[in-house]
Amino acid sequence: LVSAFSQSVLPKGWPVQLTHTLDQKTNEPIELKLAKKTGASVKAKTATTPAAVTIEIGGGGSTPKDASWYYPVTNGKELSRGEAVSKIADANGEYPNGRFVIREHQTEGSKGEWVLTVAYRGKPTHHHIWRGVATS
Repeated sequence: LVSAFSQSVLPKGWPVQLTHTLDQKTNEPIELKLAKKTGASVKAKTATTPAAVTIEIGGGGSTPKDASWYYPVTNGKELSRGEAVSKIADANGEYPNGRFVIREHQTEGSKGEWVLTVAYRGKPTHHHIWRGVATS
């Protein structure tokens, strides 16, 4: 999902390229860059620019639970909608296009649900994602 939505050519019907997020453990900024080699894994590297970390997106790599942009349920508590919105805001309280977080979402009896919170046209938007469900 992150790989597909961070490409320069986006899937049909998806309007905004995922570009920036925050590391869920360190809260450091992350800038997404496309990997130069096909099939490259997701990897983090220290940067000297204001974005402290760069994630290279390729065809393979980490599972979501290992990805720095993924906010799992921890001790029975998920990242709230409001917390997700605050994470995609910049220092001025604005929402730059493409800034995002993906958080695990729990409902009774559910397995494999997430919410993608992404800034689009200056506003936070929320997109529910279910494992194994394809919609057009």
